[in-house]
Amino acid sequence: MNLESMRSQIANLTDFDPEETAYRDQMTALLNEALFEVWSSRGWDFTQRLTYFKVHPDLTSARAGATASTNDGQRIVTFSAAVPSLLSAAELIEGNLIELDGREYEVLQILSATTLSTVEPIRHTATGTPPTSPATLTGQAWTIKVRYYTLPPDAVEILSISHRDAPIVGSGRPLHSKIWAVSNRPEESLGLREDRTGDYAEMYFPIPPRIIPPAQTGAVSFQLATTGGFVQGKSYEFAYSLMSPDGQEGALSKPITGTVPAPVGVVGTYTATVSFSSFDGVPLAARPTSHATRGNPEPLEGLRKRLYFNANYNHDTGQRLGEPKWLAVTTGAATNGDASAAMNTEVLAADTASSVSLLYVLGLYPGNREYTEYDGEIRRIRPYPRIDGYDRFYSEVAGTLDRPQEYFRRVELRYRVRPPVLRYDTDTPPLPYEFHRVIVYSALVHVFTKSNNASMSELYQRKRDQGLKDLQHRYMTKIDQQWQRGQFPTGALRYGNGSTIYNITHNG
Repeated sequence: MNLESMRSQIANLTDFDPEETAYRDQMTALLNEALFEVWSSRGWDFTQRLTYFKVHPDLTSARAGATASTNDGQRIVTFSAAVPSLLSAAELIEGNLIELDGREYEVLQILSATTLSTVEPIRHTATGTPPTSPATLTGQAWTIKVRYYTLPPDAVEILSISHRDAPIVGSGRPLHSKIWAVSNRPEESLGLREDRTGDYAEMYFPIPPRIIPPAQTGAVSFQLATTGGFVQGKSYEFAYSLMSPDGQEGALSKPITGTVPAPVGVVGTYTATVSFSSFDGVPLAARPTSHATRGNPEPLEGLRKRLYFNANYNHDTGQRLGEPKWLAVTTGAATNGDASAAMNTEVLAADTASSVSLLYVLGLYPGNREYTEYDGEIRRIRPYPRIDGYDRFYSEVAGTLDRPQEYFRRVELRYRVRPPVLRYDTDTPPLPYEFHRVIVYSALVHVFTKSNNASMSELYQRKRDQGLKDLQHRYMTKIDQQWQRGQFPTGALRYGNGSTIYNITHNG
């Protein structure tokens, strides 16, 4: 049953159903709390997800065919030629490491196919007498190492990570497939080398998470333009999130609303400009830097902004139609007939940008990706040894196909997911249908407890506990078992009824 049906069932069992938005919101909150309780109470089969994540071998100057140039005391690395993997694997490389002259530096941001910035200034080895550091070094060998891998944002617990014979089949595989989990303390006690490499990983270690700050607020304005699509008198609601260099997002900003002006005697369509600011009105953007004037990154450096719009919104009245539904804003086009790939490109503002322009209203498409809000926590792991191997190599293909260079290998990941939030009337909890009633019973426990009705609260608590037992018998992960097929005997068998023993002989 969906959210509306569960609210109706609560109203039926409590004989109370006021037509008030506040009460409906309270019931929605209680149902979500009940869903979280049921979801996290056991290791259910339906809370698991199976997926793959890409692993990346070391990207070296020899493999890329490009050397590096750096300036002493600056945070910029310039390559002698374009390195396509910098763009195609940016979410893997950003937040990982680049080795220059035997020292590792954390990659802060991929700026282009030929440049990247580091977290700390690059130092050159002292040479000459007296010791001096050359201001510029060119022709340097380099190695980009993907030591850390980011888990999916909805991952709560890792159940299994393994090397398998998919999706590339028919190639050699190691004798082991399981990558074992090891906690940090024994790893540190053993003093395992962090820079050891291998074709396959044998174990992995959890890495302390990083937290992305939430976005703040902003404003939206409209400008008359012949290429726009925003109609006079219509209202729109936007929000944005801050995105870390490795592609993870934090919490959404305060909603940003605006109405397209309708000047007297002026007819036309408009473009929109969404600006980002702090709560005190200061533009929310990293100050421009040449990576040489300041030794450390700006506080907002590397935090790009991703824009969203509310699809559950009445553009004529400027009112929400229930819970907001935040969908990503894409660049769009003048007509729906435009089949270019750029039409579906999500709008992403640079870390130094304090605003972004929307040229076409068709970028507010109802089929765009929906934002899922988590706590902004980035969870990562470190495989050991670091994976420096790949199954296939795909070269860069330019033109209409525009397929990037890729060193292809994937690792299979099975993990436990967080429960989704029930927001809209048609939302259905991802539980087996016959046990949706358990969520209703759990919500009713809170309803009657809130109204000081202890007897009814205990009644539905017993119903909930019985429903959880039934659910456990059918959908809970069991202890590992190995089944062996029995054999048909050919000799005599004996069985008894408690007082008499009978012999049965099989002939043939």
